[in-house]
Amino acid sequence: MKTDPISRRTNANASMSIDHHGLRQDVYRIAAAADCVVEEQNLLVGIGSARPIWEFPGIILIDFFSAESALAAGFPRRPGVVLVTAASPTLDDWRTATALGAEHVVSLPSDEDTLVRILGEPVATSPGGGGVIVVVGARGGAGASTFAAALGLCSSRTGQRTLMVEADRYGSG
Repeated sequence: MKTDPISRRTNANASMSIDHHGLRQDVYRIAAAADCVVEEQNLLVGIGSARPIWEFPGIILIDFFSAESALAAGFPRRPGVVLVTAASPTLDDWRTATALGAEHVVSLPSDEDTLVRILGEPVATSPGGGGVIVVVGARGGAGASTFAAALGLCSSRTGQRTLMVEADRYGSG
């Protein structure tokens, strides 16, 4: 697996945090069939350092325990999450998948063909999903800059990646 020396990121199409050895081996086998490179991660160890894993632009394959850890750490919903189980999904599996915004819940080995299809799809190049909020004041001194700053602060305190841009050609208020 090639690693970019600057970012230390690999050329993986998917990231995986699955504790169960047999299930992990099944995922590697299925990924090979889909010509997909999977990078193994562990969301259970060092949740604070796992946030970059959660921002990985590709597919994230997780088991129930990693999903529960991600929820407990306050990770936001994101596209590309696939909950992988070794048996038919339980009600708890479905609740956890819904809370994380998982796009798929696959049970191996019965859903192998589904996982091959998911892993064979093109990978997004960025996590995306960002929103844009524009704040415009009706006149000078209306408080738009103060409101925009407060909005940005609230957004960043919720853990969202936040960028503020001042675009007033006459300067901020």
